Amino acid sequence: LDELNENGFSDLGIVFSNETCDSFIKHLKNKICYNSQTQLQSNGIGYNFNLDDPMFSNGNYAYYSFEPSTTYSFKPLKDFIENKNLLNLINQYLGFKSSVYFSSTWYNPATNENHYVHRLHRDYDDFKFLGLTIYWNDINESNGPLEYVPKSNKDKNIKGPSKLLIGLAGQAFITNNFGLHRGRKISEGYRYTTTIRYGKYFNPASVNNGFLS
Repeated sequence: LDELNENGFSDLGIVFSNETCDSFIKHLKNKICYNSQTQLQSNGIGYNFNLDDPMFSNGNYAYYSFEPSTTYSFKPLKDFIENKNLLNLINQYLGFKSSVYFSSTWYNPATNENHYVHRLHRDYDDFKFLGLTIYWNDINESNGPLEYVPKSNKDKNIKGPSKLLIGLAGQAFITNNFGLHRGRKISEGYRYTTTIRYGKYFNPASVNNGFLS
């Protein structure tokens, strides 16, 4: 909690084993996904996720997002999202009893697309909210680490330097996404992540995203 208050992010460490991470990635095969960060930002077509299909490796799209039901149907992940210690931490930081108002699992290949989340930006979901990011494969400098500017959650004038949140499969980070951050463009490899947002269930972001969670 002190780290989150001070820097705007905290490393929760490795919360899933390699075996669980592999199981989750296998769980995604043939599930419906969309060719953008959210379904409403996509072309509206649901694709069966299968890496044998060249569309998932041709670099045309930076994001493929899965339906929230795909996230919640994986029991180890659902249990972690609802973990009492995690919720106590989040609620203590926010100052109110939170709800999950957004959830998505993403597959990100190396891409030619210049997506808006590749630039440093702030999220304006609501007056107070937190994001949880889980890495399902090892993430280094080349395959899309989350990048965050420490203390920018408290000071709008801070523009850098930023810190790369590099991590191993199963590692999780909690972030105040009002602080400056971005998802780095992938130059090599790929990335599997799940992102969860906690806050008030009814807020500008949940309206814009269509209450998909």
